[in-house]
Amino acid sequence: MLVIVTAVGAVYLKNMILHHWVSCGDAAAAEFVIHDSAKNIIRDNIVDAVVVSESLIRLIYLKLI
Repeated sequence: MLVIVTAVGAVYLKNMILHHWVSCGDAAAAEFVIHDSAKNIIRDNIVDAVVVSESLIRLIYLKLI
């Protein structure tokens, strides 16, 4: 059950990053943009998250890298 919940969270994070990681020029067109400080946190931690994650979660995260 925990792997399923973790996979759902990983898919949600992946989709949020793919849809709301907008560059400065495109920010006016987006309804929600991930803040620069949150982007830095994600950048600092995404590789470590992939390294320690299970294989199913790793496959989901690898689409971001």
